[in-house]
Formats: sequence, C-alpha cells, structure tokens
Amino acid sequence: MSESDAVDPEEIETLPPTLGPSTVTPLGSSYLLEQVIGSGASGRVWQGKRRSDGRPVAVKVLRAEFSEDPIAVTRFLRQRTVLKGLDHPHLVPVMDVVAEGDVLAIVMDLVDGEDLRQVLNARTLRPDQHLAVLGQAAGALAAVHAADVTHRDIKPENILITRRGVEPHALLTDFGLAGIADAATLTRMSQVLGTPAYVAPEMVSGRPVGPPADVYAIGVTLYEALAGRRPFVASNHHALMRAHIEDEPERPASFSDDIWELVRSCLDKDPDARPTAGTVAERALELARQSSARPAPVPPPPPPEPVSEPEPVAVRRPTFEPSSARAPAEMTSEGVAQGAQETTGATRPAPQEPPPPTPQKKRRWLLVGAIAACALLGTGGGIWMQQSQDEAAPTVGPSTRPNASPHNYFLPVTATSVAPGTVQLKFSDGSALPGFSGYLIYRGPTFLRKTEPGAEPVAVVKLVEPSTRYCWTVAALLMTEHPPPLPKAKPSCLVANGRAQTS
Repeated sequence: MSESDAVDPEEIETLPPTLGPSTVTPLGSSYLLEQVIGSGASGRVWQGKRRSDGRPVAVKVLRAEFSEDPIAVTRFLRQRTVLKGLDHPHLVPVMDVVAEGDVLAIVMDLVDGEDLRQVLNARTLRPDQHLAVLGQAAGALAAVHAADVTHRDIKPENILITRRGVEPHALLTDFGLAGIADAATLTRMSQVLGTPAYVAPEMVSGRPVGPPADVYAIGVTLYEALAGRRPFVASNHHALMRAHIEDEPERPASFSDDIWELVRSCLDKDPDARPTAGTVAERALELARQSSARPAPVPPPPPPEPVSEPEPVAVRRPTFEPSSARAPAEMTSEGVAQGAQETTGATRPAPQEPPPPTPQKKRRWLLVGAIAACALLGTGGGIWMQQSQDEAAPTVGPSTRPNASPHNYFLPVTATSVAPGTVQLKFSDGSALPGFSGYLIYRGPTFLRKTEPGAEPVAVVKLVEPSTRYCWTVAALLMTEHPPPLPKAKPSCLVANGRAQTS
C-alpha cells in the first residue's frame, strides 16, 4: 500500500450510526431489515425485527466479497453453531446466522445503549469505570477465545455500554470478521480487515492471527480510554501500519506502574509475549477495584447562605491524567488525524504545566506535580473539594492575582430530560463574574466535569440511570480575592426518563 492510496471509508472505518432508508427489506424468510445503524470493515449493521414475533434485532450483513468467496462461505457456515453458542454476561448474544442466496448475515440482540466511542467523547466515565468496562470486555473475549474464535475487530465502536443500576455494563459485539476471515481469505481479497488504529502487528505483516491480536486491540483501547489519546497516530494509513510494527508506545506520565505494565504487555510486538484475555480481565478489574476504593472527595452541596472561607487541608492528586474541557475535534476511527499528526477526536490534550509555587506561608496545598484541588464555600464552616479523577483541578493562569483563591458561585439551574438517560442543564450565564474560570457540573454530591471559560451556559449529561431521581447543581468557578455574595440557588431534581421536567 502506498501513502497516496485512496481508501474508501466504507471499507475501513466504522461510521457513526445513521438513519438508513425507510423501506423495509426482507432478509430470508425470518427477518425484516428496517434501517442502517452502522457500517464497518466487514459490512453494515441494520436495525430490524423478527417476523414471527416482532422482536427487535440488530443484523450484521456482511460485504459481498465474502459471499462471493467459497472458502469464506464455508468458514462462515462452519462457525454458525459456534457463534450461536457463545454465552457470557458481557457478550451481545448471537441469535441466528443467516446464509441465503448471496447474503451472509449475523443476527444479534438489539442493545439500547451507547458504544464506547460515544462514551469516550462525552467523558462520562471515571478512570476506574474505564478499567472496569474494558475488564468486562476482556472477560467476554476470554469466553470467545475459549470457543476457538478470534474476534479480529476489537475497538470502542464494538463495545456497547449500558447501565446495570448506577454502574456501566459493557457488552462486546460485532462478530462480522470472526466467522469468516483467515489469512488465505484476506490475501485473496488483498485486504487488511479490521480498523487500522487497533490492528496488531501480525495482522499488518500477514502473519497468522489468533487471540493475541484481540488482546493487542484491547491494549490500544485501554491506552486510549485512560490517556485520552491513542498510542499510535499518523497522517495516513501506511504510516499508521508501520507504527504498529516498528514503534514503541510512549508511557503517559499519569499511568501508575501497575497500569502501564498491563497496557504495555498487551501492546507487545510479539504475540506470544502478550497476556491472555482472561489475565487482562482479572488485572483490569482488580485495578478498577483498587482505584475506586481510594477515599472519595467530600462532595459540595450548594450553600444556601454565604459563609466564611474554610481552612484548606491537604489532599491527594487523582492518579490519572486530567482531561481537557475543550470540545474534542474529529478523529477518524482508524486513528488518522484529519489534517494533522496530533491526536484529536476522543482525546484529552496533555495536562498544562503547574503554576509556580506560592510563598512558604501560603503553601498549605499538597503538591504532587500539579495543583489537584480547589477550595469552595460550603455549609456550616465550609467544605473542601477534591476534583474527581475525570477532571483536573482548575489551574491559576498567568493573569490571576497571586492572592486570588478559587470560589464556587452556585447558579440557578433548570434540568430537563430530553431522552431516556439524558439530562440537559440550562443555567445562568456566569461569564461576567470576577475571575470566571468555567462551570462546574454536579449530580447530587458527585462532581462530574468542568467546562472551559468560553462554554455556553448549557450542558448535556448522558448515561444517567433513567429510573433514579437525581438533583443537579452548577457552579461558576471564580478565581478572585473578592467573591461576590452567593445567590440562593437551589438544586434542580428530576428522573431522566425522557419526559420529566424539573421538580
């Protein structure tokens, strides 16, 4: 492949779900296809239903090249029983495998949720939750590998995220390449199938492909979820493939020794040196438990009346890299940046350098490489808040006065549920307040994220448990010596069922 080769996105990357034609298309005698909801390396995914009872289904219709290849068809039919027999709590069940005429299709449960790519873009999960959902996906992979099946297309788009209670629940999906692709088939088609950002070195170089290739892709996804960027990014597919074969990933400064050892081992160039999917699952879930067991920050309820400034206390910096409040730019699914080498898309820019330390008499903050928390006004003498692991504490810019300190100025807010599991917050514009540095979003006692100073006074929060009533508050973060008097702002409470308004 030359660097100038044109690549049809339909053949390589997974496209975001889009509505397809409104006409109903029959699939054999048992299913009706209603609309296209996704497209990827091995074919298109349709939303449809079963004729007999109207049950909603997702149908992966494979590309015509496979149905025209006798060996691919034979492998597909051989894998039919195996795919239908796969059973794991973190797998989307395969209901049926269809081979009629020139059509090969895999019928699966239709899952109501978001894929991991959407979740990474929305930044709604904590680092320990990223470890947990990818540990769950690795556990599902272990079950797939135990059935002597290699998935071959692990990536965020093929990991669906639903909710079981308040915690995210991962479901591995899309076995389009698992049942049909072998080295000989791919050679005849002159294709490297899979998504370029996640393909293992052995897939690029044409060597035998097995379960270690899936582990490599899980490693790329782990790196991306925890660091906010992928280990390898290039301006074209040729350079990206070469990076998978030749380049070593750079260790992010925020990775602990244990996390880096897990991710690095998954990304080993030697397939035999990578851990099994089962080992990855056990280690990722253990690291998630360790991370979530750390002392949680004291949450700030909105204060009804102004109170005096509390004495600061020492806190620990979150383990993981801070995320940026900037809206993410676009990144193609294969990992090629649009118009630049730098990582974009579902990424977090590198953290800013911390400001110079304050004089000794002011140094009551615990410094662990960067300022990690901010003081705020609270009820009954004040509350100290540590930023959650998803966000960096606000840093003091060069123009901030040396004696300025952070204050939370809670704003009137109205919450509405625009769809099941989704809440829209509209609040007063605080940009004219002294020392305005962005908005802080809270769900009950939990700090969710900070916006950039130029953000509009509106926020959308997804993946909210749709049957639980939550109260929402928004504060303007002010870096100033003289904060204004606090307004009497009340929380906005509702159930995120797609119909509820503020109560």
